[in-house]
Amino acid sequence: MGRGKKAGGTAARKNKAPVDRPRPAARKTKAQKVPETGEPGAVSVVDMAVDRIRQKIMRGHYAPGQRLIEPDLAEQINVSRTALREAFRRLAAEGLLELALYKGASVRRLKKEDVQESFMIRELLEGLVARLATPAINRNAKMKKALLECRDVMRKTIKSADAGDAYTLSNAKFHQLLVEAAASPQLERMVGQLQMPLYRIIYARLLAEQARARSLADHERIIDAIIANDPARAEREMRAHVHASAQSLLDLPDDYFG
Repeated sequence: MGRGKKAGGTAARKNKAPVDRPRPAARKTKAQKVPETGEPGAVSVVDMAVDRIRQKIMRGHYAPGQRLIEPDLAEQINVSRTALREAFRRLAAEGLLELALYKGASVRRLKKEDVQESFMIRELLEGLVARLATPAINRNAKMKKALLECRDVMRKTIKSADAGDAYTLSNAKFHQLLVEAAASPQLERMVGQLQMPLYRIIYARLLAEQARARSLADHERIIDAIIANDPARAEREMRAHVHASAQSLLDLPDDYFG
């Protein structure tokens, strides 16, 4: 009898419907604060500030020597002053700004002697870039296609309504493509450090249609040498191009320089 009760009780327990127990309430997650500097995830805010200020410098919205007023600029581009200070530090490292104690950030003045020296070094480095890039591009169909597409874009943008901006962008892409093809991190770093402070006056020069036409003709000769898989000629053409660019930049009015 006791055994039957036990069996019956066991069966009852087995057939008993499961009880829905209340689940613990899901934790409320706090909205994640996007750090602005020095932490993972911070790059979006600071990079945006860097890009906005860099573009204004390159397009001549800020004059050489002009002081950037921190509270005003932080409000204009909608970032905190902490993020803005980090952006200033990055732009100073690129050679676009100068930082002074108690004075803050100002647009770096470029002396003609500095420009001349930078281009002298660039001529050697970018000539080497073209030499190294030539065989690499000819071994890589994707790179060769990208080079020819870059040439086509430069041809189209030379007379477009926004030719200054469009051609300057395609010009930068052309040089960057060759640097990447050369596959030398040290060369890439050195060329970048020399190029960035010069972009403001390069942009000013390329606003002139005649300068764009000369630049395109130079690029066509460099590309022809690369497609012909002639590294020595590619190097010569690139050095000639950089040398000619230096001469035309140094002919700009004195107010472009410090």
